[in-house]
Amino acid sequence: MSEALVRDYEIGAEIGRGRFGVVRRCLSAVTGEEFALKSIEKRLLADDVDRECAEREVKIHYLAAAGNPHAVQIHAAFEDDKWVHLVLELLDGPDLCDRIAARKGTPFAEPEAAAVVAALAEAVAACHRRGGGAPGREAGQRALRCEGAAQAGRLRVGGVLRGR
Repeated sequence: MSEALVRDYEIGAEIGRGRFGVVRRCLSAVTGEEFALKSIEKRLLADDVDRECAEREVKIHYLAAAGNPHAVQIHAAFEDDKWVHLVLELLDGPDLCDRIAARKGTPFAEPEAAAVVAALAEAVAACHRRGGGAPGREAGQRALRCEGAAQAGRLRVGGVLRGR
């Protein structure tokens, strides 16, 4: 891991794993604030499309987050020879699949569904206005926040809603 990353953050437990890397909890050494540390392992990037997605990831997070109340905030980015590390706002709570399963077939009320879709549309539009373009192959990595009347939450373009 990058020397600056290890100096600035205490790396904690793994909370997720994906195709290109791992997500861990981390704490700011200065403030004690908790974040999510997304670490992308460069050797797992199999082709030019994978590499382009990884290179654009930091830019997309900054574009989506800048002044956007519906975007998960990026706090720092670090890179070394083997990894790209993103320090992101921590998304705690159930994802959209968990929320759907908990309803046991009962549909979401129209106002709640409308709030989720509206927040997603606003966040994607803000990213487009800043030159972020449409989500690509790794759309699930573009994390967005959605706040509905019934429940504040987090939304990833790939379809994961996180509750607070």
